Amino acid sequence: MKLLVASLTFLLLTLDGNVFALTNENQVSSDKKSDKDNTRVSRPVFNSELDAVLTLSPLSNIRKDTYESTTDFKARLCGKTHELLEIKPGATFEVPLFETHGTYNADKKEISFTSYNTRPFYNQAIYNKYIGLQVASKTEQGASYVGTNAFGVKKDITKESQFHVELLLPIKAPTKSNGLFVKIPFSPLDAKKIIDDLRLVVSTSLSNSCAVTSWYHSSPTIDSPYDIDRTSFGIVGASDARWKIINKRSGEVLKSGNF
Repeated sequence: MKLLVASLTFLLLTLDGNVFALTNENQVSSDKKSDKDNTRVSRPVFNSELDAVLTLSPLSNIRKDTYESTTDFKARLCGKTHELLEIKPGATFEVPLFETHGTYNADKKEISFTSYNTRPFYNQAIYNKYIGLQVASKTEQGASYVGTNAFGVKKDITKESQFHVELLLPIKAPTKSNGLFVKIPFSPLDAKKIIDDLRLVVSTSLSNSCAVTSWYHSSPTIDSPYDIDRTSFGIVGASDARWKIINKRSGEVLKSGNF
C-alpha cells in the first residue's frame, strides 16, 4: 500500500556508492609462478570504498537534455568518464570489490568469497546478459517526515539516497544462485591471522569508454517506510577479465583465475 508523501523538498545527494567479482571454482587456475603479472596486484583504480563513490559521483549530474542528440550526450558522458577514471583505452586496471568479504568454514578449512549478480541496469536491455558485480555503495539519510495513506494511516518516513558503483562484465554467470564464488584453503590458525587482509579484485580493461548510469526511485509503503532515490554507476569491463584473491597489505596474489 503506497503512502501519500507529505510535502517535502529533497535534494539528491551526489555521493555514490559501488565493482565486483568472482568466480567459478571449476575455472580456477593458480599460475602465479608462471605469470609475473599475477604475482603482484597493480595499483587499483579506487583506493577505498569512499574513493569509488566520490570518484564517480560527478556522473550523477550528467543527464540527457531534451534538445541534445544521443551522440552529443554520449560524447559528454564518455569524456567525463575518461576524466574521472584516467584509464586509457585497452589498458588493464584492477578493481577491488570492497563489499565482498571472506568467510571461514572451519569444517571445510577454507575461506570463501561470494559476489552475486546485482543486475543494477536491468532496464537497459543491452546489459541484460552482463554480470553486475558490486564494487562499493554509500547510503545517506535525509530528513524524515510523516506520510499518510489513502485510509488516513500515518507513518514516519525516512528519506534515503543510495549510490552504487558496479562492474559490468559481458560474461555468462553460473546458474547456481546466479553468482560467482571463490574458495581458498586455510588452516583455522592461518585463516584467523589473514582473513581481514584478504580482498577480492578483478583485473580487466574497458570495453566501453562510457560509464553506465541509472536512476531509480522507490516509494515508501506501510511495511517499508523508506523513500529511496538510488543512483547506480557502472564501469563496463571486458570478457577476458580475471579475478584475484590478494593480500591487501603486501599486494601478493594468493589465487587467481578466469571467469
